Amino acid sequence: MTSSIDPRSGAEETFFLPSAIDLGVLGECLGQVALPGLLLLLSGAMGSGKTTLAAGVARGMGISGRIASPTFLYVQSYPAPLSPPGLPLLHADWDRVSSQSEDLEEALVEGASERVTLVEWGEKLPASLVAVFPLRLHLHLSIPEGQEGRLLRILWASESAKREGLTRFRENFRRLLEIEPPSLRTPKASETHDPFHGRI
Repeated sequence: MTSSIDPRSGAEETFFLPSAIDLGVLGECLGQVALPGLLLLLSGAMGSGKTTLAAGVARGMGISGRIASPTFLYVQSYPAPLSPPGLPLLHADWDRVSSQSEDLEEALVEGASERVTLVEWGEKLPASLVAVFPLRLHLHLSIPEGQEGRLLRILWASESAKREGLTRFRENFRRLLEIEPPSLRTPKASETHDPFHGRI
């Protein structure tokens, strides 16, 4: 696990996650401390674990039921849990969204300050939409060549007015990782089996 860049202006960290369970646990930690108005931008190749991470975030937020990638629906809404009270989640897939998608863009922006918004293939989201959200996490998943597990790179970003909130969010997340950490470790070059196979 590594960390760089001053968290007051943005911070970047990389995690190695040996299994889908570990990826889900890290997602749960993010979901437990998520703040209203937060945008989570998930990127990575097909099968890298974006939906597994999204499902973990939803569980951490107290949202029950199956979480699937909204590939054909584009946008899926999940109401806030009632006990304990929580935040609603909007889960979007921007992989095949055309540039002429005013309805989807409106759905993404409307009520954004009162919920958590999670977008798979987030690198395809227009910058003008990203800028609407003052708190943003860029989460990029990759598959180490010749090794098991996944690498998750998190970039914490915010507008200057929200840096205090971002710092608090990141600190709360790190405290949760200390309580219930994924089995973070350095991958061995000899490991070739991928425990994610068929589970993403």
